[in-house]
Amino acid sequence: DKSVQQFIEATAGDSPTPGGGSISALSGTLSAALAAMVAGVTYANPSYKKQKPLMEKIAIRAQQLAGELAALVDEDSRSFDAFMAAVRLPQKTEAEKSARQAAKEEAAIYMTEVPLRTLQRAVDLLGLADTLVQKGNVNALSDSGVAALQAEAAAWGAWYNVRINLPQISDASRREALATEATELLELIKKSSARIRRRLQNKLLS
Repeated sequence: DKSVQQFIEATAGDSPTPGGGSISALSGTLSAALAAMVAGVTYANPSYKKQKPLMEKIAIRAQQLAGELAALVDEDSRSFDAFMAAVRLPQKTEAEKSARQAAKEEAAIYMTEVPLRTLQRAVDLLGLADTLVQKGNVNALSDSGVAALQAEAAAWGAWYNVRINLPQISDASRREALATEATELLELIKKSSARIRRRLQNKLLS
């Protein structure tokens, strides 16, 4: 496991990984961690006794999502490395060309599915943040808002990575299916994010 400083230095280096896909997953991890924290401080506050069961449920789900997204930080880098390894395969003979194309296709699909999984989880993250903005400890309202912003950043970043990887997939039907799912998820994200911002601003400005 890298320290925060080591991860920053690795990202700032001249290697293409970790890149935007990993950073998107990291944004999601931070969103989940903040959601767990807000749920925890709400659970511990006697004034929110009635919300304890809900906060416990949110905290458990947030911790699950944090673990899944933390794993995707590394998996995104591995998926890109796997694609580049396929690109570098020999292609002198027809057999080698065929094997290389098959390896590239498999790696391209994998490289696209990984950020899609980040995008899928961002929908859940925003659901948690929305509930926390409405029912969480008001003293942690800004934390709930930042959790939502980190989830939105994760979603947009993941969508960018899905879109830039799609042209590497030769199978048109598979490519279209992935594109459609990513777009549909992003539309959900947009609506959720706008709704959360309205609620948050109303509370902060009231």
